[in-house]
Amino acid sequence: MDVQAFARLLPIFNGNPDHLEHFITSIDEFHLEFFKTSEIQKKYVFFTIKSKLTDKAHNLLYCRPDIPKWEDLKNALRQKFGDPISFLVLLHELNYFNKNKNE
Repeated sequence: MDVQAFARLLPIFNGNPDHLEHFITSIDEFHLEFFKTSEIQKKYVFFTIKSKLTDKAHNLLYCRPDIPKWEDLKNALRQKFGDPISFLVLLHELNYFNKNKNE
């Protein structure tokens, strides 16, 4: 499949936290498949990724024009729209509930 055909199949992300990880997984696959080519294709891939952002997610690009690549954009999206509970907090809660379950 060529890059344009694949790009048409990518989901759009509007800032809904429930759809963030699905969007990131889809974009990761696209990026992995097509980013290893020429410099012009790399620019096209990143432009395509940015074009899949709408509403609140697209506004992030205006606030953060310093984002030069997908990894940085992915981190910014997770920071802005992802679940704020950290892995350590979840681990602590799991240990707490398991401890209380065994009492």
